Amino acid sequence: STGYTCGSNGTILKYSGSPFVSVVESESENISVYPNPVDDILLLDFQSITISDLKIEITDVLAKKIKSEFISGNKNNVNVSSLSPGIYFLNIYTPSGVISKKFVKQ
Repeated sequence: STGYTCGSNGTILKYSGSPFVSVVESESENISVYPNPVDDILLLDFQSITISDLKIEITDVLAKKIKSEFISGNKNNVNVSSLSPGIYFLNIYTPSGVISKKFVKQ
């Protein structure tokens, strides 16, 4: 089963199967997703986190997977121009757990 829970700083966490997903709250605070709302290109800034081939996934509010890809580097972008306007979640799969960031596509 898939579900969502809220971290102590308002971070939305997605889980699949077992609801026990390890997420480091401070890691979530070091990831910026902008602009929000977004038209075409969603920028990801991994400030102080070194990443290498992280899986990212975009889901809609019903947890339906819309897009999935791998990213690496300190700054990345995701083309969301093909998405319909609405609310989405960007799920970032880190070694510490899954971090979900909510964004709005205009």
